[in-house]
Amino acid sequence: MLIRYIKQTIKRDRIRLEEYYRDFDKLRHGKITAAQFCAGLNAAGFLLSREEMSLLGDEYACKEVDSMGKHWIAWKAFVDDVESVFTMKGLEQKPHHDLKTLETREGQFGGVVVDKDLTPAEEDEVKRILLTMKRSIDRQRMEIKPAFEDFDRSKQGFISATKFERVLSMFALLPAQASESRLLLIKFREQAAMGTSATLSSICDVNYRAFLQALQMLGGYTNNASSEDIRNLVLPGSVAFRQELYQSGIMNHDANKRRARDNLAGAADLSQLLAEIRRQLSSKRIRLKEFIAEGDKLRSGEITVAKFHTALNRSGCVLDAADIHTLSLHFRSTRYPDKIDWRAFMEALDFSHGVPAPTTDLGGEQPHDGLDESMKRVLERLRNEVNHRRLHMKPYFRDYDHNNVTRVTKFQFAAVLDMMQLSLKPAEVQTLTHQFAHRDGRKVTNDVNYIAFIQAVDSDYS
Repeated sequence: MLIRYIKQTIKRDRIRLEEYYRDFDKLRHGKITAAQFCAGLNAAGFLLSREEMSLLGDEYACKEVDSMGKHWIAWKAFVDDVESVFTMKGLEQKPHHDLKTLETREGQFGGVVVDKDLTPAEEDEVKRILLTMKRSIDRQRMEIKPAFEDFDRSKQGFISATKFERVLSMFALLPAQASESRLLLIKFREQAAMGTSATLSSICDVNYRAFLQALQMLGGYTNNASSEDIRNLVLPGSVAFRQELYQSGIMNHDANKRRARDNLAGAADLSQLLAEIRRQLSSKRIRLKEFIAEGDKLRSGEITVAKFHTALNRSGCVLDAADIHTLSLHFRSTRYPDKIDWRAFMEALDFSHGVPAPTTDLGGEQPHDGLDESMKRVLERLRNEVNHRRLHMKPYFRDYDHNNVTRVTKFQFAAVLDMMQLSLKPAEVQTLTHQFAHRDGRKVTNDVNYIAFIQAVDSDYS
């Protein structure tokens, strides 16, 4: 039992036990003192009692004795025995050795009993236990899934049997009989798709997601537990649970969403897209050519589509799937369809090739030249009133703009206009917020660029 515990621990934690003994055996005789043998086990993290240490020492004791009169310990034989849980040593010298026991993982733990599938009677017992738990959960309105996820930091879907029993004990759901708890562990133990798990129930993993799904399936039978339907109900184990997830596509849900988004991405307007890229290059001081030319070692003027996408991503340009799709289609190489003519792309971005730079004001807004007559009348009325009353609105907007981002929300914008008593109708305020809406690139946000508004109505800032 002690050797079996050490085997399972080093297999679970991937402990290289030989590293803890090699320094004690300078001449590589394969023998160390009893004190060094105990020190190596302690350094490896095995908390064994003095009697257990003595038991191991007697098992691997040599005939020779040290200066204290105690037998040497054959640490090399001990390490070979416990590390046989991974594989058999010397397989290169035994090419015809039968590896059937290694393939099935049986016999690796010193004769441990393998948990087989449950019998029909045990399946009925598991259903009875789960029904009792489900009634208690519904009656007390408990949510037990977050407690399991607290122990599953990597979100693998399974935790150790000890932690599984601990969560059930926290909610007073742990069965009173140890045999009933063992049935739950066997039913929902984490195992491979082929074959069963050969680990002990004390340290094996339990698939808590399959356990929660079984509780959910039994939710409709809490009032009628003796019906024929519940007898015919088959609760999935860990393997059946994973197969159902793969078939329903839940495991690949995010990947499918990303793939569908890329495939359905429409083509953006090229002129607006190039203007937006110029704006980002100018505002962020990005040297895009250096990122793209890095993928063209031979300076052929063409790079692969993947390197083109990587260069745009590394440069810091914020583009969506439709933008990338548009650039890839428009600047695709005529000689090689799988490459991008990056020199043509840079010429299209270059200001000196007949393409004017986008003119923007302080807030990155486009100029408001195409105003309709109603908006011109509103702005003219506001301009006259501001000049007549000598209103100074900028400090009131700045009170809402603590980070000096030159924009406020629609409600804050309307609050300042109301404080100035400008006598605007709600429809006119809404029109102003729409006209001076802050733009994040080509996207219109819900904020208002108050700097552009002040420049339009205050002659001191225009």
